Amino acid sequence: MSGKELDYFFDQWIFQAGHPQISLTRTNHKGPAFLLKQHQSGEFKFSIDIQFNYENGTSESKTFEITKKEQVLHSGNDQKLKDYVIDPDTKLLFEVKVADY
Repeated sequence: MSGKELDYFFDQWIFQAGHPQISLTRTNHKGPAFLLKQHQSGEFKFSIDIQFNYENGTSESKTFEITKKEQVLHSGNDQKLKDYVIDPDTKLLFEVKVADY
């Protein structure tokens, strides 16, 4: 088989009701960053992609592993952020509220 531990996947997506309900608040903590909070009951572990578009015309996508109810996500780039796209390829079932600083 895959050799991966999948108990948590089945527990949260099959046997548990609900889905991730998150909020993202944009910050400038060490460059472009977001504070992600989970608001649903229970804690989900999942990956989420964010596409960062910078004012100099470049862009990059990063995948973040979400393992906590509250987590800071850093772009890892000190370029000035123009805009961003959360889950650009629509891979995740979730609700999101976004607040800019």
